[in-house]
Amino acid sequence: MNLSELTQKFNAGDIDSKWQLAFYYLQNPTPEFSEKDALKLCRTEAKKGHWQFHVILGWWYFVPDPKKAILWLQEPARQGDVWSQIKLGLLYSSENHPIQDYKAAYWLQRAADQGEPRAQSLLGTLYRRGQGVVKDIRTSLKWYHLAAEQGDECAQGFLGILYGGGYEVAQNLDESLKWHRLSAAQGNEISIKVLQELEFPANTDQKPF
Repeated sequence: MNLSELTQKFNAGDIDSKWQLAFYYLQNPTPEFSEKDALKLCRTEAKKGHWQFHVILGWWYFVPDPKKAILWLQEPARQGDVWSQIKLGLLYSSENHPIQDYKAAYWLQRAADQGEPRAQSLLGTLYRRGQGVVKDIRTSLKWYHLAAEQGDECAQGFLGILYGGGYEVAQNLDESLKWHRLSAAQGNEISIKVLQELEFPANTDQKPF
């Protein structure tokens, strides 16, 4: 749908076109529809209970004002929006506080239970560190494997490191190479470096094994 069609639907009161236009103009403001206008629209519609606008405001404040982002992301996260759940997990875990770590684990667990690989990978890291949860390497490996099997390059890289070094798991160099090759094929710099050091060049055109 082009901008003209979105504008027509927006003028007719279509809610989906409203949040799409607000998001568009936050990234591409014009004299007729400024950044300030887009934020005002988002706040107005968010107060009406339209959770999509909460997501946009959470995205907008994520870097410059994490506390505001947390406030805006609560409602869509409660409604099951995976993106909001992951962002809350990241925001809470970055505060380095036990209570906030617990909240991070809670939201990442909810996203991971929906099958989201990024959340599964992040949750695996929390269990590996014992951050917000009881440290449990088996549970960590479970989540890393679920994420890695869906193509998450970070989880693949972590599995490569864990199996390669025998860190709290039985050392398995075949498994390590398998996961490093998959991760390197997606451009993971750590896995690429590991393979280069082992003289196994990461060839993205070549299937691992």
